[in-house]
Amino acid sequence: PPEEENPFEMSLMEKAGLVKREKRPERPMAPPAKKPDKIELPEDESQMTDDELGLKFLIDQDDEQDGSS
Repeated sequence: PPEEENPFEMSLMEKAGLVKREKRPERPMAPPAKKPDKIELPEDESQMTDDELGLKFLIDQDDEQDGSS
């Protein structure tokens, strides 16, 4: 083999590539988005955070689309 090609160096690079691929899969398995069974929201909307208001809006939208609840 030519001197420039260092098999040890190559195997290190390959190893690094393998390790990288294992640690960062190209398509990470994310759990499917699922509406929690029970979400605790304050009764008074004025005490809700923006996140909670957004969540309530999404849930209301979802309930309307379901039609059976």
